[in-house]
Amino acid sequence: MRKVDKIFLGAIEVFAEKGFDRATMDEIAEQSGVAKGTLYYHFKSKEELISFLIKKGMNLLIEQVKEKIDNKTDPLLQIKSLIEAQLMFFDQNRNLCQILLKGAWSDNCREKQFRYLLQDYYGLIENILTRAEAMGKIRKSPIDWSSITLFGTTAMLALRFILDEKPMQHREMAEFLFQQFYAGLKV
Repeated sequence: MRKVDKIFLGAIEVFAEKGFDRATMDEIAEQSGVAKGTLYYHFKSKEELISFLIKKGMNLLIEQVKEKIDNKTDPLLQIKSLIEAQLMFFDQNRNLCQILLKGAWSDNCREKQFRYLLQDYYGLIENILTRAEAMGKIRKSPIDWSSITLFGTTAMLALRFILDEKPMQHREMAEFLFQQFYAGLKV
């Protein structure tokens, strides 16, 4: 495993346990199994590491969602698959999910970065919704609001299960969220 990947995984564990403010670079180096000098070689500061973690986390989410929806042509199936993929990603990466959904909002600079990175994810959702609208599968609506609603609702449901340390039933939860979302947009 590459050292940067070890640092990524170690940082997730330390930040999830201690939070951004209380975690130290020493603890992250130890958890990652790398020398402190190696950590500072790759990341000059804790903020730089946090920034990397948020960016890599969002990129992994987008990658996993794209894998799940790329083989589908029906935009409604893509929406349902997107919801399920997002739930699965958050379930499989519970500590990362907590960091992204709680920690990214705890600092103005982090919040701006997270909001900027979310634009790519919103764009993915917006493309699907635009196609669904053009095909007459959903009614006209503010697509940007709909994409934010879809991400936010799915993320908050996942976070609730994570914080309560409950197992997720991805398919059932995705079906429920899809039906709720679709009920508001169906023609």
